[in-house]
Amino acid sequence: MTIKYDSLIRFVVLFGLLICSAQNLQSAEPASVDLSSLDADVIINEDSKTYDSHPSAVTMPNGVTWVTWSAFKNSRDQILLRKIEANGTLGAVQIVSEEGAVHGHPTLVTMGKGKLWVIWSAKKPTGWKILARLYQGGTAQKVMTVSDHQTNAIQPTAAQIADDQLMVAWSGLQDGHFQIQSRVLKGKDWQEPITLSFDRYFPFGLSQESIQARII
Repeated sequence: MTIKYDSLIRFVVLFGLLICSAQNLQSAEPASVDLSSLDADVIINEDSKTYDSHPSAVTMPNGVTWVTWSAFKNSRDQILLRKIEANGTLGAVQIVSEEGAVHGHPTLVTMGKGKLWVIWSAKKPTGWKILARLYQGGTAQKVMTVSDHQTNAIQPTAAQIADDQLMVAWSGLQDGHFQIQSRVLKGKDWQEPITLSFDRYFPFGLSQESIQARII
């Protein structure tokens, strides 16, 4: 398998810049939370009767923690969200995903000023899409589609890259090839999706020749 080092270097540099930008932001961890007053274990899905997985959590500056996870409930996948107060008090379980039977694992990003984004993938009638939902002060806004409507998109990740900017990245399938794509939210305006990977490879790192050899 041939590796194109120039493309790899560009991607590594871009990824490094994203990490550095995120590290330079003010930490979302609380300045002082007395963890000794909390129980060693906090069960947030005590009513689950099937399987729950892929939790993602963030702690706000005021000590409040939000946790989202994938759950199988009422015969379908659901993305759930729950609040844990700084003193350990649990809030109600909220259903983030509104429709659809199949969802990928979620991720959480806090943007400050009480803004919380939940981002996940879902299988829609037109294919797999990256969805996002904003919670402002604990109140849910409308679910929106982040990825390109013509692209199958899975495995999202996200980070705050500036005080008022959120970057969402995912793996998008176009013409039989997966590429890393992203979209940036600046203030209240979503920018057009862009492609971060510069060359196309066969999905999951296998060359077309190796797949044909396996079929033969």
